[in-house]
Amino acid sequence: MHQRVEIIGYLGKEPEMRYTTTGQAVTKLSVATSRSWKDAEGDQKETCWFRVSVWGRQAEACNNYLQKGSLVFIEGRLVPDRNTGGPKMWKGNDDMLHTTFEVTASHVTFLSSSKGGSSAPAAAAVGADGEPTYEGVEQDAGQEEIPF
Repeated sequence: MHQRVEIIGYLGKEPEMRYTTTGQAVTKLSVATSRSWKDAEGDQKETCWFRVSVWGRQAEACNNYLQKGSLVFIEGRLVPDRNTGGPKMWKGNDDMLHTTFEVTASHVTFLSSSKGGSSAPAAAAVGADGEPTYEGVEQDAGQEEIPF
C-alpha cells in the first residue's frame, strides 16, 4: 500500500532547521495553499496550512534557499496523529479547535527565486541526496502531447 500527497504553496514563515541528537538535519516548513471560487454567497476563499518536515541534505538546502513567501512544490506523505488517525488537533489561546496537516517531504522543488534575490531557473528541485536539479518550463520536443 502507498499514499502520496502533493502540495504547491507559499511558505508562511521562515524555515526552522535543527539537528537531531544523531546529527541529522530536519527543517520545518509552514506551507499555505489556497483556492477561490464564486457561488451564490459571492467570492469565497479557502486556505489550508501544512506543517512539512524535510530531512537530511534536503533540509539543509531548504534552510539555505527558502524564505517566508517562497513558492514550493512538496511531494511526500501525510503523517496522521497517533491518537486520532487524522490531522493534529489542538485548542488555541482563542479557545477554538484548530487542526494541522503534517507532511513528511520526500522531494522539494523550489518554484521561486533564491534568498539573495538573484534569478533562479524555472524550477530548482532538491532530491533526497540534497543535490539540486533544474527543470525547464518547456517540454522536450520529442515528447508526445497528451490527447485530452
